[in-house]
Amino acid sequence: MILGKANLSEWANFRGFAPFNGWSARGGFTREPYLLSFDPCGSSSGSAVASAANLCAAAVGTETDGSVVCPSGNNLVVGLKPTLGLLSQDGIIPIAHSQDTAGPICRTVTDVAVLLGSMQTPFGAVAGHALPDDYTVFLRRGALSGARIGVDRRYFTADYGGEDDLVAVAQEGLDAMTSLGATLVDTDTAVEKQVIDELCRTQGVLAVRYLPADGG
Repeated sequence: MILGKANLSEWANFRGFAPFNGWSARGGFTREPYLLSFDPCGSSSGSAVASAANLCAAAVGTETDGSVVCPSGNNLVVGLKPTLGLLSQDGIIPIAHSQDTAGPICRTVTDVAVLLGSMQTPFGAVAGHALPDDYTVFLRRGALSGARIGVDRRYFTADYGGEDDLVAVAQEGLDAMTSLGATLVDTDTAVEKQVIDELCRTQGVLAVRYLPADGG
């Protein structure tokens, strides 16, 4: 049962940011329920806030690059951007068909797993793969044994917003995954930017605008 639609950053923040994310002409500013003056992040601000404030059992957001995971993080709930092609893009106005997807936002990891299973509507390359009927099986003890988890260490540094208290919490989570059998693999997504810059240089492109991670 769909109870309602949530407020969000209008057109992925193209209408402005001040004083923080989550503004639309129809709904005004979305407020982070634990601290009204704190940035709820965007674009799917209202979905994360509704889950955090316990206004609904679960919510759905959409993401190009950060619009599910950033609001979820700022509002202390759980958000997941699924593999592109796992969930239908019907009804989504995309910034990029190659990136945009809906994703569950809930208060717990278990709720996210349940909602993901009920939402999956595979298309494209994903439709040709065998998919789980129930994602909660991956929450059982031992499920992380042998898993490889990529960690972009740049975001643990001050230059990329790695505040000491946030880094400490994130490291606790990484340590827990390691203790449960996962292998952490350090990565560096800055390489992607270098590749794009080189392509632009060789193709005669003058400039590239990089959207912030919480910009939709």
